[in-house]
Amino acid sequence: MEETASGRSIWPEKMAVLQQQKSSSPLKRESSVKSPLPPSKIPKSTVDSEIEKMVSMLAEAGCTFTNHSGPPSFPADPHTLNRHLTYLFSLNPSFPSLFLSGFSSFIQSPTNFTRVLISSNPTRNQSLVRHLLLVPCIQLELINILLEKLPEYFHVDFEAETSLSLEDDVARLIVNQFRWLDFLVDSKLFTENLMQLLCVCPLNLKKEIIGSLPEIIGDQTNNNTVIESLQQLLREDSAVIVPVLDCFSNLNLNPELEEQVITIALSCIRTIDAEHMPHLLRFLLLSATPANVRRIISHIRGHLKFIGVSNSRATQQNKLKGKSLVDNSEASILDALRSSLRFKNMLCQEILKELNSLEKPRDHKVIDIWLLVLMYINGDPLQRSILKSFKKKIVEDCIQKVMLDQCICGNKDLVQDYFPSFLSLSEFLLTCKEQKAREFGVHLYARLFEEFNDTYSRHEVLGALITHVGSGVSFEVCSALETMALLASKFTQELIPLSCHINGILDYLEGFSVENLHKVYEVFSRLILLARSSEECFGSSIANELLMVVRKQVSHPELKYKKMGLVGTLNIVTFLGDASNVTRTFQSQKSNAEEALELLKTSLNSCKQLYLPLILFYDELTAILKYKTLQPEIIEWIGKHVGEFESMFLSDLDGGQLSNKNSYCGLEGELWMNLDGIISPICLNFLPLASSSIQSAASLQILPANFALLSAVERLTNHGSLGGIDDLAALYTFLPLRTNQDSFERLERRLAKNKGKEPVGGQTHGDERRLGGRFERGPLVLDRWLRGNSEDKKEQDSDGEDLRSDTRPRDRMPYFSIAGWQCLTGKQKQIVTFSLYHAANWIRELLNAFCTQVGGRLECLSQPAKEDIIAKLLKRLRNLVFIESLLNYSIKCCPQSLPELHFHARQCGSSFLNRPNNMGNVEKKNEHKTKHESKKSSKASTSSDTNEKLRQPTILDVLRKASNLTTQEVRNEDSSSTSLKGRTSESADQSSCDSNGPVTVEVAAVAKALETQRFKFRPLLFQCLSLLTFSKLPLNLYLLRDLHNKLDYFIHPIKHLTPRCLSCQTGFAGMTVDEFFSKVKPVFPSLRKHFDSAVCILQEGDETCQDHWKVQSAIADNPDIPNLKFSKISVSTLVIKEVFSCFSKMLNIPDIQMNKTVLSDLLQSFQPIKIPDSIISSIQPIPLPGTIEYFYLGAFSFLEGVLNIACSFSFMLASECLLTLESVVISLQIFLGKLDGNSLIMNRELIQGVLHVLHSRLGTSSQKILKHNWNNESLENGWKNKGEIVQKVLWIYLEYSASTTDLLDELACSILPQDFNCWKGKKELLSEIAVGCCRKESDATRKSLEFCGRRCLAGNRVFAAEDRAGNNLGFAVGDVTLYETMVEDDHHGFPTLCSATFVVWYRVLNEVNLSILNKLVKEAVHLEKRKPGVQPETVQTHLIKTSKCVNVVVSLVNMCRTHDKVNLRAMAVKYGGKFVDFFLKAFDFLQIHFQTHSEIIIQMVKDLQKATRTIQILCSEAKGLKQTVITSKIPATKRSMERFLFRVKALLHTTSSGCTFWMGNLKHKDLAGQVVSSQAYIDDQNDNVNEDQAGVMDDDQLVTPASEEDRETE
Repeated sequence: MEETASGRSIWPEKMAVLQQQKSSSPLKRESSVKSPLPPSKIPKSTVDSEIEKMVSMLAEAGCTFTNHSGPPSFPADPHTLNRHLTYLFSLNPSFPSLFLSGFSSFIQSPTNFTRVLISSNPTRNQSLVRHLLLVPCIQLELINILLEKLPEYFHVDFEAETSLSLEDDVARLIVNQFRWLDFLVDSKLFTENLMQLLCVCPLNLKKEIIGSLPEIIGDQTNNNTVIESLQQLLREDSAVIVPVLDCFSNLNLNPELEEQVITIALSCIRTIDAEHMPHLLRFLLLSATPANVRRIISHIRGHLKFIGVSNSRATQQNKLKGKSLVDNSEASILDALRSSLRFKNMLCQEILKELNSLEKPRDHKVIDIWLLVLMYINGDPLQRSILKSFKKKIVEDCIQKVMLDQCICGNKDLVQDYFPSFLSLSEFLLTCKEQKAREFGVHLYARLFEEFNDTYSRHEVLGALITHVGSGVSFEVCSALETMALLASKFTQELIPLSCHINGILDYLEGFSVENLHKVYEVFSRLILLARSSEECFGSSIANELLMVVRKQVSHPELKYKKMGLVGTLNIVTFLGDASNVTRTFQSQKSNAEEALELLKTSLNSCKQLYLPLILFYDELTAILKYKTLQPEIIEWIGKHVGEFESMFLSDLDGGQLSNKNSYCGLEGELWMNLDGIISPICLNFLPLASSSIQSAASLQILPANFALLSAVERLTNHGSLGGIDDLAALYTFLPLRTNQDSFERLERRLAKNKGKEPVGGQTHGDERRLGGRFERGPLVLDRWLRGNSEDKKEQDSDGEDLRSDTRPRDRMPYFSIAGWQCLTGKQKQIVTFSLYHAANWIRELLNAFCTQVGGRLECLSQPAKEDIIAKLLKRLRNLVFIESLLNYSIKCCPQSLPELHFHARQCGSSFLNRPNNMGNVEKKNEHKTKHESKKSSKASTSSDTNEKLRQPTILDVLRKASNLTTQEVRNEDSSSTSLKGRTSESADQSSCDSNGPVTVEVAAVAKALETQRFKFRPLLFQCLSLLTFSKLPLNLYLLRDLHNKLDYFIHPIKHLTPRCLSCQTGFAGMTVDEFFSKVKPVFPSLRKHFDSAVCILQEGDETCQDHWKVQSAIADNPDIPNLKFSKISVSTLVIKEVFSCFSKMLNIPDIQMNKTVLSDLLQSFQPIKIPDSIISSIQPIPLPGTIEYFYLGAFSFLEGVLNIACSFSFMLASECLLTLESVVISLQIFLGKLDGNSLIMNRELIQGVLHVLHSRLGTSSQKILKHNWNNESLENGWKNKGEIVQKVLWIYLEYSASTTDLLDELACSILPQDFNCWKGKKELLSEIAVGCCRKESDATRKSLEFCGRRCLAGNRVFAAEDRAGNNLGFAVGDVTLYETMVEDDHHGFPTLCSATFVVWYRVLNEVNLSILNKLVKEAVHLEKRKPGVQPETVQTHLIKTSKCVNVVVSLVNMCRTHDKVNLRAMAVKYGGKFVDFFLKAFDFLQIHFQTHSEIIIQMVKDLQKATRTIQILCSEAKGLKQTVITSKIPATKRSMERFLFRVKALLHTTSSGCTFWMGNLKHKDLAGQVVSSQAYIDDQNDNVNEDQAGVMDDDQLVTPASEEDRETE
């Protein structure tokens, strides 16, 4: 044997030979193990001699080989053997070598080798080799002998078909001898030799040795060789990963080696087999520490792919083939993750942080869903956070449905254990308010029902859905029913046996909307259809039960139950009567068509006496005909029923007149709005039906719904054409009288009474007797009087008396003159109003019906016919605008509750609606209330007239006489209504109802009185928007408003519940985003066309153009209204605003960024002729035409040009344009965030470059508006009511500036204080000028001039004033020059900063400052976590920004020392307290960096102290003055300041900065710095200095508020 004491390795050569021998000649295992080595060449006598010496040495030590086939015998004390051998070997240096030679010869026999390896005691390892290894002088040589023998037994592992016992496996016996040795003489050499041998071991033995390494090498800390060797083994063969991981777990490693081990394990995630993955994950997660947990989680998320590799199609194919994608390894992986997450709560927290830090959808994987599910299973501590994170990821499209499919589909066995958790997540998602979360929940329910086809699981799913249905929450109920409908459409056969569980839905029908009722009955209708036609379901009672239920509901007298029955009946008819579902029924049953027809007849007969159910019946049937093709017999029955339309609503005309000329409740009528230009033989009886019995009046309410059904039947039977009923689009309407000839006779009597003067067209005596017959009626004074066209608006006789001042009761005046309207009774007003209301809704349904002929491609309709239809529709639209204007006027003057003409989607029914005569009752109540109020007001007016003589004239009275100021000029006006109504105030509108002038109709005005009841109108459907292609002013404005409201409802269907939105929602039920885009997309070019036209009108400056409207109205046969208001400029301005709103809302429609085609078309509609080079050149690389970023850039450039034009006309218009520019920028940000991972990096960088340019230009545009010098005309009623829009513009200016912090510092510390001081000085000086100009005048005149001075200050102009004699008392020239000089230096570049908007600027600057500070605090927390890597320059920059925020709040708070407005001081206290709150969150950061940046930190605290002292004084004064607006904010602010005080004290005490800190009581001072008398002592009078000066000390001292508690003496 070679000497190895020197440490030289002897193993490579021998191991190579042995391995060749093993691979070339494997031997079969026999009964006794034979040595594969050749016979020994040493002489036998020598060998026996060496063995005898070895045996004798052992015998002396007490060890004998008495058992020839078993292990040797040991002394009673095993340690005696070790001690004796150690002593013996120390006597003679040759004894160890002699002993080892004999031992080596002895173990050449396999039997002897086994005898020395096995233990005599089965419970303890007491083999001879084990005892010899504890002898120090022979340990190393003996280990080498054993290691040399080990390769001889490699072949055993390959031959054994089953695992060997330990006694038979010699190789394992050898390894077992090295375990748990008391010591190792040379552990390093032993480890190196063992690692070299390990490389050539068989796999099983290799695993055994690796797993035993911690027990072999002991607790040594220097295990670099072991780690490197094992790492190399893993690279060569990943099959040893499990024992290697066990070894890593049990080795004693220093921190560096631990990180190395983690790195090795992480590198194996992508390479090892799936069966070993659970062990690797368990090792990684249990080895996680706060330092490496984030890295471990990131690697696991990024490289673990154990589920979801195959797509759903492959999954379905494998399911059909009977294959399962799930194996035990995947279940083990989930179990490993679950157990690890359960025992280490830190892992769950870090996983949530990791997921929350991901923002891009491409960064999320299937494993994220499983991690959330596994954490959710483990318990309560983080369940709420997990649910919140899960919902957030779904709403942000980070977790998508395809990922869920990869988790569940085809993995039933795997998901089985987690079914309750997935079901719980589904329940949570369906309760969320977010639409996307609920859609995901619906998909999850469907997948669970599909995948788990066992009865128990499906019962659980249906039970959860029924629970949602009974929750009573509208959106939750809607989503649950949507899920049920989805399941019924896909799994109808499977649901029939479970129908008893579904029947529970019927218990909750009473609170359902019509939309939800549709979903309920859709589920049952599908089940009924299958039950009636399938032999497998024959005998099911669900069909009979449901038919019985709906028949009971239909026959019920209450409306809510009748509504349920109608919806259910018509849903059943939809499925049973569908022509495409020709199914075989059983002989004992009626056919499906017969059953459906019987249900229709029953439903119609049950609701003939109630108009609302009948309207619902007609509307539902119309919707069915649009999307379904029913059986011919059903269509025939419907056609016969709608054929009664003519007899119900039309009347024949005889020579263009009605045969019956009777009055209707004292009202007369005439024919309106004939479009054919010829005498029509028929007309619509609006006035007769509205004034007749209740039943006849109710028939008008079903007119629109009946006609909608008629047009649907006509289209269905005539290949889409309405040629059979086209006469209805142009016929007469019989409405109340618009001109009354009897008015002439009343005027004649008035003229005849006038002292015998000659009347027009006849003669009278002084006694008022008529001399001739009927007067001549010509276009003379009477015609001018009736039409209001006289030049001076008066008709006077020779005595100067106004002939129109006839105040006698007028029973037959024109109803649409104010005097005529006032003469009507309450019942007559109701009839007139209802007639107009029904006429308007009739026209709406005409537009809905005939617009289908314009938008579609009908082969049977020629081009001339289509043009004729378009012309009629435009005329009808003009009729509609006019009638709604009259209707708005009538409701404004006499409030009426209009009847409902359709079931809007949120209506749940009530008993109130079941009474057809409720409108009359409401009218009586209103009439009684009106009379009562009129009596009360008459008494008040009498009292006021008496007091009027005694009271002293007010300033307002003086100004009315001196300056001819009208009431309209003095009263406040709403800016938006000003632009809509030609700058006419609401008070003037109201007073017009009580005056004797003619009716004023404003074409473009918003019908405010009508808007509150807009939801009762029949809605305009999407096809009516096609008229935008052909319409002009003001018709396009009407359509744009309708589009605007449709967009409002679609974007926020839950939040927007305004009446107008409710009227638009009928066509939205079940509409998806793609369907909505397909309907809105054709409108894009029309938006641009009308926008360009409106801008051109603004630039040309056309004024009021009533003639154009009158000509077009005459063509449409509208009545001629004298006082018509139609200004092209105001209407064009409104059109531009509506286009802005529609464009912005369409850019913000959810998911429009995902539909690039629609988005590109929308942006392309608003492209300029050429994008300026100044914009293009600033972007590198230049965006290519046709790309989405180019379209965004073009749309922004186009709107910028419009903004430049708008600044010349209107502040509100320019502001709307700026908000639209912001929506473009926001849309591009969303588009950039939703780019998928496949997008090129260059493309993303290009979009980011475009976004940066748009940010900069948006800030410039907002600055342009703020710095523009707006005149009074463009401001529209000055700065009043402009606060909200100024606030938005200022926010944009600050948010999109190059440096928000610097700009905020400039505005708050320089601009705002100077402007306030300038305004205050002007106020005082202007008051002195006004007083100086009128010192010699009376008190009333002086007061009027002072008032004029104040208005001069607010409006930036000088008023002329007159005294009571009419003498001009204007300002002197020098004074006016001085005033103009002040105006020039007024706003320091910001005309929008004035007294009216000062509070708005103050609030915005405070809010922006808080927002910036909050961001800085978050950055500070982030920098605090990165302590080692933070550069001093970064900290310095951060502290400078924070210091600027402190300067801003100090400047804003200190303005309250000279500003006495309570709301301003309340904001100072509120925002000051919040600022201190945010500032306290950064104190840990300040404490860390105090030593290096103490100077700037101390200065910040000193500066902030100035603000806190002022806040203290404000709080004290507010308490004394009992200013509740301020006192309500004091407690929270005081608590914040107290915390600030003690945090400063702690900061200075914990840091050795050399600063001193002292605290005392504040003196009770006012805002001017003067000590309040209650605390002013004689000794302190000389020491009464300014508080700000007292607060500033040397740099070595820091002064803080003495007591932030309120310790002042009050």
